[in-house]
Amino acid sequence: MFGLLLLVMILLVPLMVVGLLLRIVFAVVLLPLRLAGLALKLAFGLVFGLVGLVVGAIALALAFLVFGAILLVPLLPFLLLAGGIWLVWRLTRRKLQPTYTV
Repeated sequence: MFGLLLLVMILLVPLMVVGLLLRIVFAVVLLPLRLAGLALKLAFGLVFGLVGLVVGAIALALAFLVFGAILLVPLLPFLLLAGGIWLVWRLTRRKLQPTYTV
């Protein structure tokens, strides 16, 4: 039993070392590609994130404008009444002449 265990260890340990060396070699060889991928991911993420932020802000502003206009329609008679009162007030006020000092 001990001999079989020793034989398995003699066969497996070199295979494990070869596997470890292959993983290290592939990691070192592919490291520049991983770094380039990370840089591209960061760049595209920033660009598309900022574009999405701008588009979202424009969409939100348009939504506020549209829904604000829809909500403003019932208030239109009050706005017209207030505008008429303001115009009458301006017409009836006495205009003060500016005083000039020389």
